[in-house]
Amino acid sequence: MHSEAYKNRLSTAQLLLGKHLEELGFRDIVYEHRITPERKWRADICADGPEMWHGLYLFECDGGKWHGGHRRGAALEKDYERQNWCQMHGYKLLRFTNEQILSGEALTWLKKHLS
Repeated sequence: MHSEAYKNRLSTAQLLLGKHLEELGFRDIVYEHRITPERKWRADICADGPEMWHGLYLFECDGGKWHGGHRRGAALEKDYERQNWCQMHGYKLLRFTNEQILSGEALTWLKKHLS
């Protein structure tokens, strides 16, 4: 975990997802995790999965779904490159929209698929 000053820069969705992950038994939760020192890539959250689903998970809290964000052109291709790299290096990558996190839909999905 990071200091309170750092946590204040995180989105409400990131903080809520982190809380949900703790409740589900995820450990070593890190916000704004630097994926590799060779690139500037970061994941919104990195966490070690619960016993049955042990492994490193990366979580993305996707905002801006109605305004483009990472969903257009070069940004989309860079996102795919980062996702593919993560999968090839053993990360389990899960993405949720901010709305899914804030409404509880992401938590429901995680409970269903992690049990």
